Amino acid sequence: MKIITIIINYKKPESISLAEDIISFLKDNNVDLLLPEGKAGFDLSSCQNVDFSGLDAALILGGDGTILAASRFLYPYDVPMLGINMGQLGFLSEVEQDNVFPALRQLLVDNYYIEERMMLAAEVLREGEKIAAFSALNDLVVNNSAYTRTITIDLFLDGQPISSCRSDGIIVATPTGSTAYSFSAGGPLVVPDMKLMLLNFVCPHSSFFRPMIVPSASHVEIIYSGQGEGAKLTADGQLFCPLQHGDVVSVTKLAKSSKLLRLAPLNFFQRVSSKLRNS
Repeated sequence: MKIITIIINYKKPESISLAEDIISFLKDNNVDLLLPEGKAGFDLSSCQNVDFSGLDAALILGGDGTILAASRFLYPYDVPMLGINMGQLGFLSEVEQDNVFPALRQLLVDNYYIEERMMLAAEVLREGEKIAAFSALNDLVVNNSAYTRTITIDLFLDGQPISSCRSDGIIVATPTGSTAYSFSAGGPLVVPDMKLMLLNFVCPHSSFFRPMIVPSASHVEIIYSGQGEGAKLTADGQLFCPLQHGDVVSVTKLAKSSKLLRLAPLNFFQRVSSKLRNS
C-alpha cells in the first residue's frame, strides 16, 4: 500500500478522532495520503469532483450508508474500500473500531484480498428522453413517496412483458443488496459474488408475485403506470427521482464493479450470521 485516502461520515464525531490517529499511524509507516487540506478525510459532500485515480485503497469511516455513498465516487477509479464500522450492523464493513490498527498492519504487508461487487445502472426516461441516471451498489427501489399508498407498475424483462402489479413498490437488488431492503421484504440471501439481479415486489396485492432472480445481463424496465400517486425512484436509499405517469426506469448491470477489501476468510453466511447476532 503506497497511497491511501480516507472518507469520513462527519456526523459521527468519533470518526474524526479515529481518522487523526490513523493518519499518524500511516505517516509513521511512510504511506502517502490523499486528503483535503486541513481535514482528517473527505466528507461525502466534497467527493464529487475529486480525482481518486492511482490510489491503492480508501478507508471508509462510517456505517453501510457511508460505504454505499463512497462507492459511487470510487468505483470509476477501481479503488478498493476498507470499511471501518462506525455504525450499527455494518454488513459491508470489514473492521470494527477496536481492531483498526491490526487491520492496517495487514494492509501494509499486502495481506488482504479484494471482493468485486456488482453494481446497477438506472436511467429514468420520460417521453423517450433521459431525465436522470443513477448507480447503486445495493438496490434501486420504485415506490410511493407517501409510503402509505400502493402504486401500479408494469414490469418488462429484455423487452418482454412480465407483469402488471399493484403493490407498495418494487426492489431491484444486487447480490450485495440482498441483505438490505429486499431481505426485510422477504427476499432471499444471495452470495455476493454471484452475477444476477433480484426483483422483489413489496407487499403485492396478488400472491402470484414472488421474488424473482434474473441474469445480470438482463435489461429490466419498470413503467410507472399509476395516476397522480407520487411515485419515486430511490438509489441505495440516498438518491431520489420523482416519477410521473408513463416514466420508464431502465435498469442494467453497471460495466464496472465496486471493490471491497477483505482481511479474514469469513464466508458470506458466517458474516451475515455474525452481524445479525450482534444487532
